[in-house]
Amino acid sequence: MRLSSCHIRVEQFWEERDLLDPKLRKAAAMEGGNDPSEFLPLALPGDGAQTWINVISMQPCLSSSSVSKSQMLLIPIPKAAVNTSEKLEEDTMRHIWKALVWGCKHIFGG
Repeated sequence: MRLSSCHIRVEQFWEERDLLDPKLRKAAAMEGGNDPSEFLPLALPGDGAQTWINVISMQPCLSSSSVSKSQMLLIPIPKAAVNTSEKLEEDTMRHIWKALVWGCKHIFGG
């Protein structure tokens, strides 16, 4: 896909969104003065299947490709290895999300 057509699709994506949607409230694209059309929309899909493993993956919202061709595996982690805790320093997924956010900021933000 050419960059210009990608830019148009990103703009169209954001034009079709209700920017007051509560799901977008804490998104970086909505923070003070940011232009949402400068942000590439990505989804973190989950099918809710009852399995022995948590799979965190990412896929572009603008892709016309099938999920199997557009989805990128970020991390698989056995559910038995996940500790859920009210104490943030002991919560496994908090540490995983913190590492993923750090990586994304450096990849996409430079």
